[in-house]
Amino acid sequence: MSYKRVDRIYWIIIILLAVATVCMNIIGLYLDSNTDRSLPPEVLFLEILDRTLLLFLAEGRGFPIDDDNYLPRIARILSAIVILGAIVKLALEILVQRWEKLKISRLKGHMIICGLGEGGQAFAFNISKDTPILIIDPNLSEADEFQAYENGWYFIKADARESTALLTAGLTKAKGMVISCGDDTVNMEILEQAQQIFEDKKHTKPFTFLLEVSSDQLSESISDQFIMNNLHETIELFTYSRPRLTARELVWNVQLSEYARFRNQERIQLIFIGYDAYAEAMIDKLVSASIVSGLSAMQISIFTKAPDSELEVLLDKYRFASDYLYIEGFESEDLWATLKTKSFETVTALFIFDEEDKSCVNKAIATRDFLLQNNRDQAPIFMRLDRDFALKDLLVGTEDTYRMGEVLQAFGMNNKICHPDLIMGELENIAIQLHEQYLEFSTRELDDAEKQKKVSSYQPWRMLSETKKNANRRSVDHIPAKLAAIGVYHQPGYGLKLPSDAVLFSTNADCLEHLAELEQKSWSAGKYAEGWIPGKVRDDRRKIHDSLQYRYHELTETLKGYDRDQIQLLDHIFLSVLDRGRLQISPKLS
Repeated sequence: MSYKRVDRIYWIIIILLAVATVCMNIIGLYLDSNTDRSLPPEVLFLEILDRTLLLFLAEGRGFPIDDDNYLPRIARILSAIVILGAIVKLALEILVQRWEKLKISRLKGHMIICGLGEGGQAFAFNISKDTPILIIDPNLSEADEFQAYENGWYFIKADARESTALLTAGLTKAKGMVISCGDDTVNMEILEQAQQIFEDKKHTKPFTFLLEVSSDQLSESISDQFIMNNLHETIELFTYSRPRLTARELVWNVQLSEYARFRNQERIQLIFIGYDAYAEAMIDKLVSASIVSGLSAMQISIFTKAPDSELEVLLDKYRFASDYLYIEGFESEDLWATLKTKSFETVTALFIFDEEDKSCVNKAIATRDFLLQNNRDQAPIFMRLDRDFALKDLLVGTEDTYRMGEVLQAFGMNNKICHPDLIMGELENIAIQLHEQYLEFSTRELDDAEKQKKVSSYQPWRMLSETKKNANRRSVDHIPAKLAAIGVYHQPGYGLKLPSDAVLFSTNADCLEHLAELEQKSWSAGKYAEGWIPGKVRDDRRKIHDSLQYRYHELTETLKGYDRDQIQLLDHIFLSVLDRGRLQISPKLS
């Protein structure tokens, strides 16, 4: 039973006792022979009520009553119990509140979470058990407070945009803060308030912000402004969005290229049922991370209510990317007719997107049943869900629970993607190492004039723009595809470990050249995903890049050298940074 519920029951008992006291005393005094019944009824009632209320002030006990009149006597005892119970309860509440405030004031090295929505809850569960958790949310419900008590989390019911709330939470003594309030404006205001406190307090201790931002453009703007404020010297900022984290989770846990090869397909061909921010982020990530040898350009068929308007921006972004991606849009009403006629031997997977988990699962079940009834070849169906228990709960009691559990796969659940390891764990460390190796390698190879041309890239990791950081992350997310090209199968998970008998990327010239070409294709696809277009003259402000005009074999040796260098840098990382034992040579591919 929750603390709040016990508290409510306690006060209900106190109130019932008080009501019983009043009723018993009124009835008892009315029947008592010492009461003057000759008074007018209204005066008599007021006289009795006055004597009753005086009980609770300990002044109504001196009035004479009959020896055999027990009701007023019992009422006097109950009134004392009510008074004492209320005093004790209020005193305990004050002590508990002060004790909680004292414990919060003594917190050090804790993690502050602003907003206890589904994202905030997931982070609270996924942060190390050794790290104290403090929740700040002005709208904490009774269930939220109970959950906090059950999990040992501290909480403050306040608006994190106010400096008093952050100071009460011990901001300057914490080691980090997750800002996930569900609104970009609110999240930014909290970040600005925290920055101001750090500036006023001249904070110098390490601190990490995890800021949820829905827009890529806003994320880049915030990160660049953060660098300009010089807070990067002691404070790190990681911006994230759940759609982008979902896409990255899928890339590192599902090898779509292996699905396609296993079914002898010429390309990765996907069907998207529904289109939202998660679907868009999936496309942007898959197009660069799934570039592999032996497969043609990825093809994605999207079924949505208004494809012409909803897909307009997406189609415009990839209008020059026909070598890597082909997108076609269909009306939602055409779904069943298309599925009935489409050759599913060429379909790699189906993805279903919907705002509601229940609707998403229902669509997945309906799609699976339709394909089975029409003898269509089975392709895996992936459902984007918020909660990992939604599928189990919705299928309990159906005859096909076991079968559905095998063919329907959920991804993107908050408890999986809202994890510090996915944002600033090993994958981020690999990206940092890749950049540091790049700086060291380039310092040896380039003269001052060449460095000046690429000055924006020759910065420490914390000084890099978000665009440059994402370029390194893109290269990291393409590692599983590169590994597959040399016969190394990557087991699902957010990390890499190289076996002692694995062949390095740059073992021989042919292997190096092949992987460099894949890297160039992945780089180009990543640029298109960011909104760049090809042009004769490079213009970073307008996102025009001259190298996008060419395929790998058309590049100059200097430009090819950049891609070869990237492959060699990965080898340096494997040798100097990563442990052994995670990757396994696949007998089928080696």
